[in-house]
Amino acid sequence: MYKNIVLLDNEVKILKKVNSALYGRLKYVGKRPEFLDYNFWTRKITTTISEAENKKEISYHIVIGLSLWQGMVGDENLPDSISNLEYLEELVLFDNFLTKVPEWITKIKNLKILDLSSNEISQGIEFLGQCKNLEVLLINDNKLTELPPNLNKLKNLKELKAIRNKIKRIPDLKGLKKLVDIDLFMNNIQEIPNSIGDLRSLKYLTLQNNKIKTIPPEIGNLTKLKKLNLFSNEIEQIPPEIGQLKSLENLDLSRNKIKILPDEICNLKSLKRFEIYENQLTILPKNIGNLTKLKKLDLNHNNISELPPSIGNLKSLEYLDLTMNYLTKLPTEICNLKRLVDLKLGANEIQELPENIGNLKNLYSLIIGGNPLKSLPESLNNINLKYLDIDNLKLPNLSKKLKKIIKETQKEIIEEQIRLYEMFD
Repeated sequence: MYKNIVLLDNEVKILKKVNSALYGRLKYVGKRPEFLDYNFWTRKITTTISEAENKKEISYHIVIGLSLWQGMVGDENLPDSISNLEYLEELVLFDNFLTKVPEWITKIKNLKILDLSSNEISQGIEFLGQCKNLEVLLINDNKLTELPPNLNKLKNLKELKAIRNKIKRIPDLKGLKKLVDIDLFMNNIQEIPNSIGDLRSLKYLTLQNNKIKTIPPEIGNLTKLKKLNLFSNEIEQIPPEIGQLKSLENLDLSRNKIKILPDEICNLKSLKRFEIYENQLTILPKNIGNLTKLKKLDLNHNNISELPPSIGNLKSLEYLDLTMNYLTKLPTEICNLKRLVDLKLGANEIQELPENIGNLKNLYSLIIGGNPLKSLPESLNNINLKYLDIDNLKLPNLSKKLKKIIKETQKEIIEEQIRLYEMFD
């Protein structure tokens, strides 16, 4: 693969040391090399030199990337001479039994991408703040209790991922003007710092499965944010400033303790997916219909007893889940959702459906089991349903067509249950 590559002498020596440390470790642990991704990549450099009266072009390669993916070398065997690869831009040390960030990593002046994921790192995290040119930092699946305290020194940082650690707090983020993506899924974070508002380039913020109780109003400064994931935290209130996130397309507030949404949430005109299931909502904002780009709305497992008429203005809506609420009826305006494909109304207190529900011509799946229905509107026969989940097959106006769909649905449900049982048996 590298037969025609001419490397600098010092880089050849360094790679030989890495190779020796790596395969010596592989021999020691009895791990087969084919599990390993040991690789390096280069960039071709051409320069002109003078020989006597002539000028001559010579070409050589410099090492810009090195991967020891699943190398299992450990702290002691990882050659510090890697820091002498002066042109190195990307270093992958995924799954190497490392317990600390090596101090020599600060000497790699051109380092832009660093992957330290799937190790056992709990020490030396402060050295990362000295890697001034770092653009991507991946430290997933370690034993970190904190992020680098000097994280805000990484002025070029664009992507930070530290999922599945034990991080308790987010340090000061002020000055990280280039940061685009933060993913701190499954940690022990209790609060979002006010300095989050300084991240004016941020597009993706994932803080799922933490212990966050409040959202600072500074969140409203993130006008480029496209995705905000706060699934499974301890949030009770949403600040009205959330309505300033004019670029937001995906919002997940599910599995929190939210009782009410601010009216300003209806200003999120770019929103396409809104998931807020398993909360304590009792009512929706009256202007929810302003979210005209919304395609998915998941409200299952709340305490909602009534829907605002404006819900019929969600002209792009394709998926609506209202399972396990306290609805007794649906507004007739819901029949205006012409693009709706999937409607889940199971386990409510609905006694009848709107007469014009047959206007939902694109409806493919309707789940209404677990409701005290007295009858079904005849217009339901006008829909080309493929999936209809309902409890009572003896309802009046239940045509042969609908009975057939119901029986096919029940058969499909049973087959799926059997498949799942066999999968986990």
